[in-house]
Parts: sequence; C-alpha cells; structure tokens
Amino acid sequence: WTLTDLRAVTPGWMGRGGGDWRFTPADDPTLDVTGGVQDLARLTEPLDQLVGRSATLAAALTFDRGVAVRSARVLGRNLRAGVRGRIDDGVMALDLEATARGPVRVGGADVAGAADITGHITGPFDAYAVTAQARLATLDIAGTTLQGATIDVAAATGAQA
Repeated sequence: WTLTDLRAVTPGWMGRGGGDWRFTPADDPTLDVTGGVQDLARLTEPLDQLVGRSATLAAALTFDRGVAVRSARVLGRNLRAGVRGRIDDGVMALDLEATARGPVRVGGADVAGAADITGHITGPFDAYAVTAQARLATLDIAGTTLQGATIDVAAATGAQA
C-alpha cells in the first residue's frame, strides 16, 4: 500500500506512508497490514512530540460481522501504543495500552521519564471518547515535581465533546 498524502485519511495531518498488506479469504477473512509513515507534520501537541517525524504501523484484523481488531500498533520516536477489541457498525470498543517517554510538554506541565497508559476508546469514529489512566514517573507542574503520579484522563470528540 502507498499513501502519498495522509490528509486523505487523517484531516490536518501531513505526511506520506506505505507498506505491505495480506488478505486471507475465509469464513472470517483476515487482513494483516504493516508499514510506516514519514514526513509527519502538523500533528497536535503532545502527539507530535511523542510520534516524531516517522512511525511504524502494524495491524491484524478479522472480519466477522464486524471487525475484530486482534492488534493494532504504532511505534513512534517516544511512543509505543496498541489497541485491541471490536468495531461494529462503525462503533469502536477498543482497549488501549501505551508507553510514552518524556520529556513531553502538555500545556503548562512537563512529563519526564516514562508513562504507562491503559484505557479504552469507545464510540463512533466521528464522535469517540477516550478514557485512560496514566502512571507517570515524574510530573512537573509550575515548578512542583510529583513522583509516581497517576492521572485519570477523559477526552471526547464530535458530539461526545
């Protein structure tokens, strides 16, 4: 597969990508995709700090009256993230696991060291919600440093926002 302009599938992001795919026809067909994206630009913060200018991608899907996401992973400069779960009628129910490495600036806070994140992505593609818990090695907010902080995060897009 080749994608010469990421804006075709991710509005606002710039870059290009390519890789390999394998489709296996069966009662429950499978699709395995590997590849990467390069020349990334215009990602939102802190995503741009975590992913960098390039990333590798891999996904394993089974089509069984919906989509079983056996695994989907992205590996960027300071981010390793993956999801698994289901997508039925355009509605996601995915479990998220990620590890990020700082330093990363998020608003007025600096996150140093590693962060381990677990959570869920739910809802339709155009209005999904993310709930997660992040365990941070070090968090610095306005000169106050917290060691071993745990933060609950909830964010939504579209109609869920």
